[in-house]
Amino acid sequence: MHQRRSLVSALIAGAAIALALTGCNALFGRDVRLSDDAAVGGDARDAASTTPELCATPLPLCSQSAVPVAGDWDGNGTDTPGLFEDGRWCITNQLKMGDVCIEQTWGAQGDLPVVGDWDGDGVDTPGTYRDLRWYLNDADAAGKPADFSWGDPDIVPLAGDWDGLGHDSPGGAIEVAGTTAWTMTNHNAVSGNDHAFRWGSSNVTRLVGDWDGNGTHTPAWFRDGVWRFNNTHGDGPAMLGFRWGNIGYVPLVGDWDGDGVDTVGLYRDGEWQLSNEHINTLDGSDGPTAIITFRWGTDSSLLEQAAQAR
Repeated sequence: MHQRRSLVSALIAGAAIALALTGCNALFGRDVRLSDDAAVGGDARDAASTTPELCATPLPLCSQSAVPVAGDWDGNGTDTPGLFEDGRWCITNQLKMGDVCIEQTWGAQGDLPVVGDWDGDGVDTPGTYRDLRWYLNDADAAGKPADFSWGDPDIVPLAGDWDGLGHDSPGGAIEVAGTTAWTMTNHNAVSGNDHAFRWGSSNVTRLVGDWDGNGTHTPAWFRDGVWRFNNTHGDGPAMLGFRWGNIGYVPLVGDWDGDGVDTVGLYRDGEWQLSNEHINTLDGSDGPTAIITFRWGTDSSLLEQAAQAR
């Protein structure tokens, strides 16, 4: 899901941020900053402060290269949107347009985002991955971060509760000989693999979620509107699947209604489509109904309009 923009896109985004802050704010709502100690592109990774402050400058997240993420940021049991770009996080605790964008700095330019409840307190916090290194915020009961090496150099970083004990830890997926090799550890520290298996197809987006509500995260994949799911940490055929979405959509996973079961979503150009239909009710169907649809975040049409108006 992490894609770098072309030079043309970068120029468009830069012009839009400089010239059309009103368009950006119209989508995000009132911007607030929770942490401003670390510079974008630097190595600092800091925890959020507790007192929101108004952002003094435009968010850099109003660009087409921002990566959509989801997490339970306030511990109420419901996942809500976020965006990540080059160490800057913008999150919301609501599933609606115009909600406050809470900004946090965690990571650096070139990092890949991961989201998880690292300490088991019920609240998801940011993490990043780059070159085998994992940087996890609030990784223990004392609120200390974790910094360790784990995985293979070219993995897609993932995070989930692999053993059902209530805290998330790293995982990874990498394409091998036309299939996907999955690895997972139950520890937020240097360790071996607690799970290692092959499952899935090639040229797909790899995802994980708790599809059956048993407290354990297992694999899924998405490609051009085709979804496939697995309820185990093992090989074999896909257990469930359906079609929903198309080329250009970013697939999402979250517990949007707080019922303890993860369901699917789609993101494109600032539009979020989230479904609360359980996976086990959709086997062989044309896909779920988008129960919640709203705009929040990047909108390429606004960026292009702003650049053309110059």
